[in-house]
Order: sequence, then structure tokens, then C-alpha cells
Amino acid sequence: MRALPQRADIDVACSIENAHRQQIAQIRPISNRHYVLLSQHEMALGFFTRGSGSGVRGNIDVSDASHRPVGRLCRTNNYWQRIRSSAIDITLDTGQQIVGQTRVSVSPRARFAPINEPIVDTSGGVVATVQRQWRYVDTSVTFYDYTLQCSRPTNHPQLLLATVFAHYLYDRLVVGGPFGTNTNFA
Repeated sequence: MRALPQRADIDVACSIENAHRQQIAQIRPISNRHYVLLSQHEMALGFFTRGSGSGVRGNIDVSDASHRPVGRLCRTNNYWQRIRSSAIDITLDTGQQIVGQTRVSVSPRARFAPINEPIVDTSGGVVATVQRQWRYVDTSVTFYDYTLQCSRPTNHPQLLLATVFAHYLYDRLVVGGPFGTNTNFA
């Protein structure tokens, strides 16, 4: 997943690329809290909806191209954990069942540090890893590339994609982008 810098840096938009860096899809905003996953032919493949929690407190609902629920990323940090850490602990849920968990590391003070966060299933086995790497873009805003390395097939690939999108979205909300509080000049 690669951020798509915009001229005025007002959009939250990213490209999804295969291992050969060929674009296979995009995620674009529909509104402030709704995002669409688009194929190369501009057909909707799914939707991500950020919950009403402010900042990085809300959930992300995942639905298919027909708006049927696929699952949800749910933040599990309690109040004190939110105060002490910028990391966001989340579960990957389908229906009423938890199918995995991970952490989204949002750290404005260490924004150039690489991130390698595992996504684990309910037995603790690693299903995939999200890697983040800083990328120079000739703007005052910080951008990252994200790689999803899957160690085995899963029944919930859209939730894995939503997890990578959560890394991108929360980094943009905290570090850069239209809602960001930090730039490279901070």
C-alpha cells in the first residue's frame, strides 16, 4: 500500500500494488469517514467506514461491494492505555467472533522508524505482518509505504487489507495529511 500524495494534500488516498509494484486497486475517500476500495477499472470492491469515535478511538467497519458487513477492526485499549501509549491494540472481528488481533503503532516522535507489526490469529499464530517504511515525497508531510506479508492463506483477506489501511489512515491522522498535527518541519 502506497500513499498517493495530493497536490494540496487534502485527500486520504492510497494505491494497492502487487509484488511487482503494479497498481491493482486504490482506496479513495467518499466522505470524511467513508472510503471505497476500487479496482483498476474503478469498480467498487469494498468499503471501509471509520466509526464515530474521534481521532484514533473509533472502529473501522469493513463491507463488501454490496455494502454487506464483512467484519470490523475494534480498538481494545482502555482509557489508561490510551493515555500511556500511542499504539492502538485492535481485534479483527467477523460477526460476533474475534478472528485475530494486532497493534497499529502510531508514534509521531519515531515517525522515521520502521514498523513490523504481526497480525495473529486467536491461537497466537502469525497470519501476516504489516511493515511500514518512510518514503521521501517532496512535500512537508510525512508519507509511508506499507507491505502486507502473509505467512498463510486466510478466510478474511479483506480484514487484513483493512488492517493495512488502518496503519495508513491512523498515521495520516496523527502524523500528516489533512488532519495531521506533525509535518517534516515540526
